[in-house]
Amino acid sequence: MTGGQVPGSSTRTTTCGPSGVCETYGVTLPQAALAFVRRHPAVVSTVVGVRDGSQLTEAVRRSAATVPDEIWDVLAAAGLLAPPPG
Repeated sequence: MTGGQVPGSSTRTTTCGPSGVCETYGVTLPQAALAFVRRHPAVVSTVVGVRDGSQLTEAVRRSAATVPDEIWDVLAAAGLLAPPPG
């Protein structure tokens, strides 16, 4: 994963935002992205596109990662996620 541009920022990053929130919690951005999608009650499965066996292995490893629940509040407080409804 090469990282991405955070909207409104000139900082290139491979973590969850310029503050390195994902890194602080010991997870990668792809691991957090997969966990974020699975948090929605309407999501029953996720599909990850892969081109070869090594990408499949990596996708399975990323999907199995444990992402702490508190990361979502920290990302929302940093303005990197919309706060949860309710």
